[in-house]
Amino acid sequence: SYVAPTLFNAPAPAPLASASGLVPSPAGSTVSGPVPSQINPIQSLTPYNNKFVIRARVASKTPIKRWSNEKGEGTLFSATLVDESGEIRLTAFKNEVDRFYPLLEQGSVYYLSNAIVKPAKRNFNEVRNDYELHLEANSTIQPCYDEATSSIPSLRFDFVPIAQLNQYEKDRVVDVLGILREIGEPVSLVGKTTGKPLIKRDLTIQDQSKCAIRLTLWGDQADAFGGQLGQILAIKGCRVSDYGGRTLGTTNSSTLLIQPD
Repeated sequence: SYVAPTLFNAPAPAPLASASGLVPSPAGSTVSGPVPSQINPIQSLTPYNNKFVIRARVASKTPIKRWSNEKGEGTLFSATLVDESGEIRLTAFKNEVDRFYPLLEQGSVYYLSNAIVKPAKRNFNEVRNDYELHLEANSTIQPCYDEATSSIPSLRFDFVPIAQLNQYEKDRVVDVLGILREIGEPVSLVGKTTGKPLIKRDLTIQDQSKCAIRLTLWGDQADAFGGQLGQILAIKGCRVSDYGGRTLGTTNSSTLLIQPD
């Protein structure tokens, strides 16, 4: 079902729509056009058919990141797209970052076409889909203002009771729902592998199974968290850890909802 609670994820960009109803691109052109006559469900996408149009909501969007390896360096960002059939990860690199990042607003619905469907890279992708989308130079994104957008969920959850988390292997990505029982202060530290400063915050949540677990927030999510004791917290896409017993931690793709419906 569609929910519109408080979202804590990457800061949303400025509103997209101009007075004309079109969306300005960084170069000053617009991304608009006629409504597609045929829409493909996300769950129907495969690498064998790149001629498709999907209509999906941006459930989450990561900040722009810089990468560097033996092949070169550049920037990237990812987003999670959701429609009535399922969800899929969308990724852009280099020039496509500059072109598309300002156009995608978390919570808004878009038509997307001419993207490449590839097998999901599980080291970087926690979205529940065997495939992922990559934006290319000829990819097209068009805002959707149809009444049909009300049927597109904002997020899809598959909640796991806290009491069952011992049955899940380390690094498994799960969704959980619980009451905030403890809220720690943000703590600054230095990452062991990157050597860069990090911010973390530990929470304790308890659900109807009467079990509690520690949840660690990282980065902007830790710094900007505004939940209060006794409130309900839904977390999509947190990772199972085993530091001194089962714990949970957020990732760049995690989304936190306070007081969901």
